[in-house]
Amino acid sequence: MNVIESLIESTRAVPVRRVLAGCFNTVVQSSGWGIASTLKPLSQRHEAVPGAGTLVGRNVKELAALARSDNSLAASVGIAAINSALETAALPLKELNARELLVEKGKGGVLGMIGHFPFIERVRNLFSGALVFELNPQKGDLPAEEIRKRLKEADVVAITATSLINHSFDEIISSCRKDSYRVLLGPSTPLTPLLFQFGIDAVSGSIVTDPDTFLPMAAEGTPFRKLAGISHVTLLKEDMN
Repeated sequence: MNVIESLIESTRAVPVRRVLAGCFNTVVQSSGWGIASTLKPLSQRHEAVPGAGTLVGRNVKELAALARSDNSLAASVGIAAINSALETAALPLKELNARELLVEKGKGGVLGMIGHFPFIERVRNLFSGALVFELNPQKGDLPAEEIRKRLKEADVVAITATSLINHSFDEIISSCRKDSYRVLLGPSTPLTPLLFQFGIDAVSGSIVTDPDTFLPMAAEGTPFRKLAGISHVTLLKEDMN
């Protein structure tokens, strides 16, 4: 069973209370709040989410199944739905920034980064090398096609959680060196130890702490990095032993 099927299978059957597919962030409310990046299709034209207008009141497991879709907007809703039903209260979550964790685990080694995260320029000089892979490469980035060939050079790997939405996660994780330290990060990250079964060592995501502040900002098109009412947290595999 691959990572998406495992996440869907583990999703609790609770009612969907709210769905918001914003230009930057997709949000689902069920037993809790789930966030995912709104992934834009390569064609730059979204397809409609199946059942749009009738999603509220459904079982969140039905929405979670959308994570299988090749429709990027539907898959974003699916991952947000999965995240909305996760039980995180008993987990040993830490207020630890993914950037700090990557430096702690890999300083002086080679950093591999799937997705051009804004913090790369702040940490690049702390590593002996940095390989940044992107679907739409910026100056100095490597095309995503190089992942299979070059990712094994990395001692520590930052993997964008949008890889769950575009279904590239399984190929990426199989391209990592077995002794590398692998962090899944970004707003779409499911905060669940289930991901440790798939080769991840740490998951860095976000939880909604103030819905009254968070929701209007998400609805009005605020980019994720400027959202308020959320807390950035990390779950470490080593803390689950």
